[in-house]
Amino acid sequence: ALAVIAVPAAAAPEARSCGNVDRSDRFGKPSAHGAFGIFDVRAQGVACRPARRLAHRWLGWAERASNPSRPHLVGGYQCRSHAPAAQQLAVRCSSKTAIVRFTWRIANG
Repeated sequence: ALAVIAVPAAAAPEARSCGNVDRSDRFGKPSAHGAFGIFDVRAQGVACRPARRLAHRWLGWAERASNPSRPHLVGGYQCRSHAPAAQQLAVRCSSKTAIVRFTWRIANG
């Protein structure tokens, strides 16, 4: 017998894993296998391509910001962050219909 699982119509869409963006080495040079940059982009209610673009745009702002952990609006998403560990910011960007999460690993170079 098959069990039927009812899913409410308003159930949140499943989060998809979208990989890493803008990886760099400890000197800030682009590197496909770098230990720094944007890691573990996760998108809910939005495709990976715009989620990765959002993370890239947020990073462009954060690298120039005096306080990158403060809330910031990027392309219609409200982005907030906290530091779960040294040299890291966990970022959550949300719009009315979507959520994008990622971790920025910061080179101290």
